[in-house]
Amino acid sequence: MGSIGFPLSFGGIGLTIQYFGSPEFNLSSAGLIYGKNLGKIDLGIRFNYTSIKISGYGNANAIQFELGSIWQITDRIHSSILLTNPVGGRFGISRIEKFSSVYRFGLGYKASENVFVAIEMIKEEERQVSFNAGLYYSFGKKFSLQGGIQTQIASPYWAIGYQLKKIRIETHCSYHPQLGFSPALSLIFSSKAEE
Repeated sequence: MGSIGFPLSFGGIGLTIQYFGSPEFNLSSAGLIYGKNLGKIDLGIRFNYTSIKISGYGNANAIQFELGSIWQITDRIHSSILLTNPVGGRFGISRIEKFSSVYRFGLGYKASENVFVAIEMIKEEERQVSFNAGLYYSFGKKFSLQGGIQTQIASPYWAIGYQLKKIRIETHCSYHPQLGFSPALSLIFSSKAEE
């Protein structure tokens, strides 16, 4: 997975590329993102082209889009909404299929300069409502610790981060009851050095 973003005078644009899986079963996608800050409200839109390959069954492709917004209600409370494929329906191109509509609503509370707590409600088409709950804690400006749980599959996750000037390094891990542990490593580069 890789992402890159550029700030512009009229907002910001980004590109994201993802690949998960193996030659027998994989999911890959490429997305174009645009975001705009309107003071206490941030707006964003993303267009994705996604491909799923399953050996012996062929490929399926989809064009998806997402609309999102973050609202700063107070200095300590933020709210968010993310709509993925809100119109649903099938696309008219051969082998281009519909992905489910997903609606996410989040609420975050900045308890202090070092602690942020958030909860997210997720409603996916033809599934029950599920929740993600998480806690972020920073030790000064260099180290951070994150943890939480996704209720849909009772999957806990955690991460440890370290800031080194223009580079942020994060190790992640999640646990799925059937698939086991999934580790990950993130390297985030910034044009400005963090103090």
